[in-house]
Amino acid sequence: MSLPPTSICLTCRTALARGEPCDGGSRHRVVDLETVDGREAHLHEVWGPSPRQQRLRQILGYGVAGGGLATLMQVLDCGDIGPLAIPLVAIAVVALLFGLVGHVVDKVRDVRRRRRFLRPYGAATRPRVPEPGSPLAGIAEGTAQPSPLRREPCLASSIVLRSDRPAPMRTDVLWREQSSDGFIVRLDDGGVVRIPAGRVRIVESRQRERSAPRAAAAAMLPGDLGADIPGELRALPFDSAWEQIIRPEQRVAILSPTELREDPDHLPASPRAPANVARIPVGVPVLKCLDSHRFD
Repeated sequence: MSLPPTSICLTCRTALARGEPCDGGSRHRVVDLETVDGREAHLHEVWGPSPRQQRLRQILGYGVAGGGLATLMQVLDCGDIGPLAIPLVAIAVVALLFGLVGHVVDKVRDVRRRRRFLRPYGAATRPRVPEPGSPLAGIAEGTAQPSPLRREPCLASSIVLRSDRPAPMRTDVLWREQSSDGFIVRLDDGGVVRIPAGRVRIVESRQRERSAPRAAAAAMLPGDLGADIPGELRALPFDSAWEQIIRPEQRVAILSPTELREDPDHLPASPRAPANVARIPVGVPVLKCLDSHRFD
């Protein structure tokens, strides 16, 4: 499995290990989330410049006082009120009811106001996916492991965290994380492509994604990205988590280029024995899940 992510590409929001470049290209900017500068740069990318962040914090801290409840508490704390008790309590109850109605109305307005303005900026672009003329295709084989969120048996997994209301002109993706423990793809022509353990790219498909518990996604995030601190803008304000997996015996295509190399998992029996070779993807393996008989 790949190292735990500690960095993120601000352009496509791909989670990366420390020091790992984004395979999206030189224009994709990567920051270290374990540094103050990196966290501030990420917050700027998600919520905009400091003036906008300050305005959003003011909206976030907007509160409503329960006047009716305060009135009732004051009346009941007046000591011996004698014969006026019943009328005063009746007035206080009416005030409380009005106060509660006003409180609910204000809360509804508050929620609508927040939904209108607290809209994060998602990824500026989707990951770049190669488009080979004749992609290699075959059956995935290997030892399955539980997927990170849904705990389903898989050979590789993709996690995407999304906002329900992203800012205009951006995608809804706030976090992408994809990895594998390693497996092979037995090609239609009998050959084998070995997918090493580490980071992969799985072509995202809404039809193949399955909803996952938000709490499980928040718990797996590095640092305090999944924390909700009162009065502060969330570093990763995702509303939903989605998981896509590659299962054993599933048909997949390898879109990234491959080359013949010495198979690191099957070294020769002796120094004089010929090397065992296998096709290995060049760079980050890019995989696409397929139907049984055709490409998506």
